[in-house]
Amino acid sequence: MDQPFKTKESSKLPVNIEGVPHLANVIKELWERTSDQLDVNELEWFGRAGEISQAMAQNLEEVLEQMGCIAGQNGQCNGKLYAEYLQTSETASILFFFVSDAIRGIRALMKISEDANYKRYRNELLNPLSTKKD
Repeated sequence: MDQPFKTKESSKLPVNIEGVPHLANVIKELWERTSDQLDVNELEWFGRAGEISQAMAQNLEEVLEQMGCIAGQNGQCNGKLYAEYLQTSETASILFFFVSDAIRGIRALMKISEDANYKRYRNELLNPLSTKKD
């Protein structure tokens, strides 16, 4: 659901790229344009994106836990007050769009990690001598 992030400026850009330039689309676009040019060490580096997506998921988990505290305990959780984030529809929508974009970014990183590992393993199987690390 890209529409909430669309701006007048981004809709008039003279580029041939589909969608809104949010995190997941940028990651996907860069990966698709460069992945076939990467060597085995670079593929291994991208393959570790799964680790980053795990950390992002943990951060997101903490944000959602705090939102649960807001909803379930009148904003009181571990001695801190968090209800300020949901006091207006504007701040609530910002928070929810952040959560949505974080999930989209995590999925994009996981996909890149899977693709990079697949390409690296495929290269190792097809060209075992040319994929040795330095």
